[in-house]
Amino acid sequence: MTSPTAMKKCDICGGTTATAVIADMRDNLAATDQVFAVVRCDDCGHFFTDPIPTAEELDMIYPKQYYAHVGPQKNLKVRGKWYLKKKCHRPVDGGLHIRLLNKLLAEPAFRENGRLLDVGCGNGEYLLFAQECGWQVAGVEPDKEAVDHLREGGLDIKQGIAEDLPFESGSFDVVRAWHSLEHTVSPTKALKEIRRVLKDDGRALIGVPNFGCAQSQAMGRHWPALEVPRHLQHFTEDSLKRALAEAGLEKECDFIYSGIPFFDIMWRLAVYRQQHFDNATAYKNVARSVGQEMMARLARKDTRAFLTWWVRPAS
Repeated sequence: MTSPTAMKKCDICGGTTATAVIADMRDNLAATDQVFAVVRCDDCGHFFTDPIPTAEELDMIYPKQYYAHVGPQKNLKVRGKWYLKKKCHRPVDGGLHIRLLNKLLAEPAFRENGRLLDVGCGNGEYLLFAQECGWQVAGVEPDKEAVDHLREGGLDIKQGIAEDLPFESGSFDVVRAWHSLEHTVSPTKALKEIRRVLKDDGRALIGVPNFGCAQSQAMGRHWPALEVPRHLQHFTEDSLKRALAEAGLEKECDFIYSGIPFFDIMWRLAVYRQQHFDNATAYKNVARSVGQEMMARLARKDTRAFLTWWVRPAS
């Protein structure tokens, strides 16, 4: 850990100094040669990428085949996922098995004539699914090619960013920000926009990597969900709660999905290989991270690799 340095204001609290916790980070996808650091705000403890790329640089660091923008996959695993998700779009009294599935997959109970917005909708896979379930759907996505493709399919998609949603206030029953907040320059502005377009009795589904989890601590710069520089913000439970409060939102509940350990072994191996580790070393490092995660779980430490929360307007 290095000494505190001056930097751009922390978006969560406005602090102006931070301490590097991971230095000399390079892009795993080799979209840029720039070197970054993950820093911790000295005032509130929020972690973020430094320096944050400019708007022009952000356009360049997303490869044309970035996974979130390519066409939907149709293998057996993916089909099974969507089948189970569809089961969750039932009334709350849909039976114990439906409630258990909902607890696992974090799907909203269907609302008659309900409107759903997907912030950072990528390839539109979720919007197509929600539309099939009966929702009136809309999406916002910064990638122009993805937007053009989805518009050709007849979906209501706007090109834009989470910090400036091109929709009327109070117009959605559900807003889904599924692994999009970590990509934002200003997560507090994005959350304020989500609150603005959300109805007073609406709900937002927030999903972000949990930088405070045991898996992150075990793997450090090799943690798959770090993904610098595309991930600009690195949330912990405390910093996400603080960002929500700044926007007039509050956590309602979280989900089992947030706590499933060890499910991404192949992803971990892929990251080590991208970073030019040989197979033996990659397997050894992954095995070590699994062992540390198991010990953390036994010690009842935070093992949730992701924070998956339903949030509501603050009371």
